[in-house]
Amino acid sequence: MIKRVITAVILMPLVVVGLLYLPQIVVNIVLSLVILLAAWEFFALFDAAKKIRAIFIAILALLELVFESVGSISITWIDSKFITQLVYSSLLMFVVIGVLWWLIAPYFLWRYEKTGRQLSISPLLLGVMIFIPCWAGFILLSEPYRVPLLILLSIVWAADIGAYFVGNLVGKHSLTPRISPKKTIEGVGGGILASLLVATIWLCFLNHSKMIPSGVISIILLIPLSYGKMVSALIISIIVALWSVVGDLFESMLKRQAGVKDSGKLLPGHGGMYDRIDGLIAATPIFFVGVLIVGLIGLLFHSGI
Repeated sequence: MIKRVITAVILMPLVVVGLLYLPQIVVNIVLSLVILLAAWEFFALFDAAKKIRAIFIAILALLELVFESVGSISITWIDSKFITQLVYSSLLMFVVIGVLWWLIAPYFLWRYEKTGRQLSISPLLLGVMIFIPCWAGFILLSEPYRVPLLILLSIVWAADIGAYFVGNLVGKHSLTPRISPKKTIEGVGGGILASLLVATIWLCFLNHSKMIPSGVISIILLIPLSYGKMVSALIISIIVALWSVVGDLFESMLKRQAGVKDSGKLLPGHGGMYDRIDGLIAATPIFFVGVLIVGLIGLLFHSGI
């Protein structure tokens, strides 16, 4: 417990300061490294060959190289705006793939909980469907300002902390005894309440400040109806909190199959990098698409369409 708290106290401020002040290219590289570390641990759970790990690293490195190079590409017969739009459309496509995967992931959790039947999917395919959408979501939420990514991080952190403490204090009913016996229904409820509180604080802060983030989050902030904003924020935070639990349970299932307690030993008290961001991996594409959908619905409702 002490190691867990100390690690969190050190890492969380570093992450926030880094997102606020580091150059964009550095942020992108760091986010890519985080994904690579988590993916490396993920493949180890399957005892995957080094060839599979190398293929995944090559895929992510190529995507990162293409994305970072898009601003400097100069081709006379292709409009640079078209290239930029193509790259960002590709990132959005990856995010949508991630959403589709995480929408069906609860089925595999239910199946394992009921029957103990293990997941039979290619580790490389599964890794691409899990980690590439998360990386794409990170990029889309952090460019050109990092406030949207900070909002997502704070919601997931709040859900994790709320679930941990509420579960330890009053948790009695196990959520998934076979997959993760210590997770309780009461803990999930505490995590949702904590995420709702954080989302409300963010909404109030952004409404009373000049720091309006660009990108997808700005869509929801353009809705002039205060009730619409509040309801949208609450809906999104609940969904994100729930799917962060799905991501956490999914990794727990993989660790059960592999017969290990943690994915690694990188972070004292937290295990490996995959242990630390398992909920975030699932929540990132869900958050991005959720905000986009709710924001667009709000705009259509306001415009009378």
